[in-house]
Amino acid sequence: MTQMFYQEYPPPTSLKKYIKCFWALEHDYTEEFHTYEHLWADTHTELIFSYGKPYYLKDNDRQNNLPKNFAIFPFKKGLFLYSDGFTGFVAIRFQPWAIHKIINKPVSTLIDKIVGADKLFRENATILSRQLNNKSREEKIKILTDYFLNRIETFESKEIATQRIAQEIILKNGIVSIKNLSEKFGTNSRKIERDFISEIGISAKLFSRIIRFNNARELLAQNPKTPLTAVAYEIGYADQAHFNKNFKELFGITPVAFKQQLLELYKLKAENKPNVVFLQDNPS
Repeated sequence: MTQMFYQEYPPPTSLKKYIKCFWALEHDYTEEFHTYEHLWADTHTELIFSYGKPYYLKDNDRQNNLPKNFAIFPFKKGLFLYSDGFTGFVAIRFQPWAIHKIINKPVSTLIDKIVGADKLFRENATILSRQLNNKSREEKIKILTDYFLNRIETFESKEIATQRIAQEIILKNGIVSIKNLSEKFGTNSRKIERDFISEIGISAKLFSRIIRFNNARELLAQNPKTPLTAVAYEIGYADQAHFNKNFKELFGITPVAFKQQLLELYKLKAENKPNVVFLQDNPS
């Protein structure tokens, strides 16, 4: 059985405000253990350049192939991607507040969507894709890094208020009220929500909830035996029933079922089965 390759590459310091990381993945999806990718609700946009077999979505047993190069925008729900053979990626994971500065459509219209890269970017993504052909993984990452370093003025040319507020929400693990944010940053709640929808695509309230529950998911991933009452309390919930309900609404699975998946995964790891994290995924 072939081991999956996955690696994240940190961006240069000057790009860290706008790009969370570059990453590369290679895997053969004919393997029995890992046949699809489960993406969780998230606030980031991924720009992906692929090679090998295409990824596809299933809709009522129909196979909907994705473009060779595509962007995955913030999702408010879970998403499953499939492939029928060897697939490779190099990609960019943007900070939530950065993507609206380099695409040609309102980001608010792209939430919960996967869109071909050529339809979105002000400069033709096909040109960049051609530069990546027949290059090693490290060469591809360097090409992508240099590309965005040469265009850093595009990121820096616009407002940063939403960025500062989003960073505060992330710092607080989503446990902060919009009212407190408006007071701290000298603005009002309506403007915060309006700017978030315009620049990130989702409201600040939903942004906070996704951050909060991904923190809960990570706490469980670190230790699946952690009591759910403790996890709920850690992210600001006194009522576990309310926590369970909101967790399922966002991720499409109950916390109890998620814990069971993790325990099964840990068992497979103990048996030396291969494992990797894709985007924000814990394989199921």
